[in-house]
Amino acid sequence: MGIQASDRSLLHKIGKIKPWGGDGKLWPWLILVICLSVTYQLWHQTREQESLKLEAEFGLKSQLVVNELEQYLAVQDRMLRGVQSLFKASNSVEEEEFLAYTDSLKNLDNHQGLLCVAFAGLEPPPPPSKRVGQPLADTSPLDIEKRHIPVVYSQPFSGSDACIRQDIKTPASRFTAFKQAMQNADTHITPPIMRQNRASNIATLDMILPVYSNRIKDQSIAQREHHIQGWVFSSFDIATLMGEIFQQEISEIAIHITDISESQALSVYQTPGADKVKNPRYESSRYLEIHGRVWSVHIASKPAFEAALDRHRSSLIAGAGLAVSVLLYLLSRLFAYRTQTLKTMRDMHKDLILSEQRWKFALEGSGDGVWDWDIEKNEVIRSSRWKTMLGMEDWEMGPELEAWKERIHPEDVSRVLSDLEKYMNGETTQYINEHRLLCKDGSWKWILARGMVVDWAADGRPLRMVGTHTDITKLKESESLVWKQANFDQLTELPNRRMFYDRLAQEIKKSNRLGLPLALLFLDLDHFKEVNDTLGHDKGDQLLQEAARRINHCVRDTDTVARLGGDEFIVILSELEDLNSIDRIAQAILCKLSASFKLGEDIAFVSASMGITLYPTDANSIDNLLKNVDQAMYSAKASGRNRISYFTPSMQQAAHQKMLITNDLRLALQEQQLQVHYQPIIHLASGTIQKAEALLRWHHPQRGMVSPAEFIPIAEDTGLIMEIGDWVFEQAMVQVKKWQQQRGAHFQISVNKSPVQFKNDSSTHDQWLDYMKQLGLVGQSLVVEITEGLLLDTSQNVSKKLLAFRDAGIQVALDDFGTGYSSLAYLRRFDIDYIKIDQSFVRNISTQPDDLALCESIIAMAHKLGLSVIAEGIETEEQCALLKAAGCDYGQGYWFSPAVPADKFETLAF
Repeated sequence: MGIQASDRSLLHKIGKIKPWGGDGKLWPWLILVICLSVTYQLWHQTREQESLKLEAEFGLKSQLVVNELEQYLAVQDRMLRGVQSLFKASNSVEEEEFLAYTDSLKNLDNHQGLLCVAFAGLEPPPPPSKRVGQPLADTSPLDIEKRHIPVVYSQPFSGSDACIRQDIKTPASRFTAFKQAMQNADTHITPPIMRQNRASNIATLDMILPVYSNRIKDQSIAQREHHIQGWVFSSFDIATLMGEIFQQEISEIAIHITDISESQALSVYQTPGADKVKNPRYESSRYLEIHGRVWSVHIASKPAFEAALDRHRSSLIAGAGLAVSVLLYLLSRLFAYRTQTLKTMRDMHKDLILSEQRWKFALEGSGDGVWDWDIEKNEVIRSSRWKTMLGMEDWEMGPELEAWKERIHPEDVSRVLSDLEKYMNGETTQYINEHRLLCKDGSWKWILARGMVVDWAADGRPLRMVGTHTDITKLKESESLVWKQANFDQLTELPNRRMFYDRLAQEIKKSNRLGLPLALLFLDLDHFKEVNDTLGHDKGDQLLQEAARRINHCVRDTDTVARLGGDEFIVILSELEDLNSIDRIAQAILCKLSASFKLGEDIAFVSASMGITLYPTDANSIDNLLKNVDQAMYSAKASGRNRISYFTPSMQQAAHQKMLITNDLRLALQEQQLQVHYQPIIHLASGTIQKAEALLRWHHPQRGMVSPAEFIPIAEDTGLIMEIGDWVFEQAMVQVKKWQQQRGAHFQISVNKSPVQFKNDSSTHDQWLDYMKQLGLVGQSLVVEITEGLLLDTSQNVSKKLLAFRDAGIQVALDDFGTGYSSLAYLRRFDIDYIKIDQSFVRNISTQPDDLALCESIIAMAHKLGLSVIAEGIETEEQCALLKAAGCDYGQGYWFSPAVPADKFETLAF
């Protein structure tokens, strides 16, 4: 505020009055009175202006307090949603994944006051009980009041372990917030909770997000309750949290936050000494609706803030006014000095105006840059901090508004100007915008701009706008990191399963719009497990990274390559104008992957089995496409690997047939559809039956006899072979005990044991040995038949069981000898007792001299190693005679008898 126009006119007139009027005594006093009046007016107006400025500063500081609180809670909400996205991206999140992910969040800023990030999961309901003839009781998981909800995973922050001891059901108000979050499918905050942390009680609050089943979009509360898996939540120490947020303000203002969501208000936080502030000069109350809670934020000025009222200028004006008055009084007597005195007053007036405009720079204590826009002049005053954010000096940027517009990122310009226009037109109550500004060094910095109009013209036009710029670059980087971790595979940097589903959905929409088909290529690396087992997982990871790069080089930039997990990759080929290109790309991928992989000092070789399906030719939904391409890939693997297999309807039929056999096989054992038949093994020299092989048969009520070659592989794939194999063993042991009484104690029965049974940890040899002891049988009563491939397994589990059988006196026969890859070293290592010559060698020994020579060599070699030989598939008398002449010990086949039930076996006369 300065001298008004009427005052300047009056002084001008006074300057023209002669100092000596009349008797020369009245005019000096008149001038002095007028000058004192003007001085008083200036002093009074300056005092009023200083008071208004301090009031405006208090209002801005109050708004900054609320904004800082909202901004911090918004950051924590984003971080918690990042943790929630981890559970959405996977059907099962292990503790190691959870801790690794949340531990990475410790590197980010803005986690002051954070005690822990945790996951509380619903324990599965107890298994239902059922009496005969009664329906199952209702086991609906909706009643979570009675379900145990433990804290499954917990990542402590700031050295705290508070989450581990938490019970989310107490107090009731806290559990209510968890249920509200589940029902609303959104973030909720609990009321203040007193909780013990180490040796003291602290006031805390939780921020909660529900976790539902993957890929389920619930529309009703009942569906959300049905599919709830648990909650991710963050616990905060309120005192530490608020103290860090408001540490720069608590010296000048008192803050009291109250939760008024319920009928009874709860105190959330108040700054130290807030209750001692009496009759503050300035007060302000704000209301915040935050994640299901309503907070009242009461802010009052402290004496330290009120003491900032700048009385220096008013005192200066008063002193200057008195001085000027005296000078003018003297000027009336010393007319010669009038011009110099008036110039001094004008200079003082100019300095006062410049001093008045500098009040805005006091806001820089918050760390934000301040800008002041004179809308009529279209000039902007920018604080030093504002320019420092962009790496500039104070003098490097002029007041022009265009200088700011030129630094806005081209992608953000239209949005920034649109938000500013909406605020100026009254469509929004506050100007807030996030955009990028160009720094002096050429880099881009993310800025949060906030502002408001502080002066309006009489006709409603905005005259002046004041605001701040906050550097949010680190916040944006952390958001980008969370998004990348949720959507990309960390090892190969390819899209993960979550991103793949999103890309595929978009490509299907594009295919429907353009009328062009797309193809899915599903790859599984062959023999990758051997690389991991022999060279280690680090080299396996290197191979996966190189495989991802090779696949990417074979496709277009518009195509998508994703890693679904393990050694499985999937490719989306979109906008296919030429379907022949599918085969060309697929062959290129197989060729690239079959080349050697240089892994440090080692070299590895793998190949790939690939399944291909087309949209919309083969299927019109994502689930069906994935099911088709999976079947096609397994068809390629079953056909010999390192090849391509296109999906055909017959694959779907085969998969359906396999499912039917699996379902029927589960009932076959219970309904006594399975039978054990026995094929005699003849001692060729004496012609007597000394052994028998137990063979499984399935008599299906509708399909009749089902070939073992058809259902045994399915039993191995589904794990049913474990139960079936134990049942066959028990039947055979009961039978051998009976036949030993009839044929002698030397009689043996051979039982085939699947490699799956050997490799399964739940299958132990102790169970078989204990059962034989219960029947009073010795180990020599049983011969376990295995395949050559089992000997190549390097796992300790297989070796341990084979050696345990040897120690118990149980003999081991190597079935189908000569068709696999076993070496003689394995025969000695595992103490094999019998080798069985495969029937493919026996079938032609009477007509093919080479086959006879091979059989003779096998028999001679076995006898040199101390092994007995059993020939399979003897169908003619001539074959029997040739093998007997070659020194073969035992024989079995249709020439003697097919496999028959136990009662018919007893009638065989050998």
